[in-house]
Parts: sequence; C-alpha cells; structure tokens
Amino acid sequence: MVPSHDPELRATAYHEAGHAVAAFVLRRPIRTASIEPAEGSLGRVEHHPPGKWFQPDAGVDTRTRNLVKRHIVGHLAGPLAEERFTGSHNETGATSDHHHAVDLASYLVDDDERLQILVDDLSSRAAELLARTDVWRAVEAVAEELVRDRLLAGREVRAVIRRTGLRPGGRVFAR
Repeated sequence: MVPSHDPELRATAYHEAGHAVAAFVLRRPIRTASIEPAEGSLGRVEHHPPGKWFQPDAGVDTRTRNLVKRHIVGHLAGPLAEERFTGSHNETGATSDHHHAVDLASYLVDDDERLQILVDDLSSRAAELLARTDVWRAVEAVAEELVRDRLLAGREVRAVIRRTGLRPGGRVFAR
C-alpha cells in the first residue's frame, strides 16, 4: 500500500475530491470516490446515471443543457483542485477529464471555436467554485478522508462534505 504521505497519492486525492465536491454542489449524485489505481487511472469518482430523459443525441433542451454543463464543470474541477493543491498543472492527470469535457460540450455547440469558448467559460466557473472558502474546505476534508480510506461510498462523501457546512446548490451558472 502506498503511504498516506506520498505526494502523488495526496495529489490524486485532491483531484478526486475536486470532482466529488463539485458534483455535490451541482447536485450530481455520487456513487463512489476512490484513489485506488485501476483501469489506467489513479482514481475516479463514479456517478449515478441521469434518468432516461437524458438523451443529448435526441436534442438539447434547457434541462439537458444544464445537466451537461454541470457534468463539464465536474470534469474540470478535478484537475483544477489538484493544481491548486500542488501548485502545478498535471497534464497527464487532466487529459482524460478535458477530453470528457470537450466531448460533452460538443452536444451543446457545433463548431470548434464556440466549443473552446464554452469549455473555457465552464473551466472558469469550476475555478471560481473551487476558490470559494466553503468549497475548498470541503475539498480538503474529502481529500483527507480519501488518503485515509482510499475508497468512499457516496453517502460517506456526502457526510464528509456536510460536516464542513457546505450545502448543495448555488449559482454556478448565474451569468
């Protein structure tokens, strides 16, 4: 087992905690959060799938657009949290999340220029979310629990976050 003081383990914990806390704030149900290496990644946050109504291939209404944006912010929050913790950008750790964000954004816009503008905007919103003191406190708490336990069920993630006083919701897409 990797020691809990290992810098890579701690960076991974902050990365996954960023995903998990963003998901909580954005009301995306979390199934698990883990920093156990598997399937080509050092960690993961698994979500419950959206309802059957979520069919972005069939058309994008306001509900779908908002859900896709929440997914994108969640994907981008992980690498941003890791970067804030370590002080440097981890291109390897961020690549998969960025690709997922771009793939999702392609449901909302149909040209490369607008796609990049949308992803940049949502990346800024993810950074603003993580800059909030209450959100960052929750990221730190989840990261510490992940370092200690390596795997947390969704209810455990929610309990850790709630102990910090953070509540779901907020105006991430107000502008």
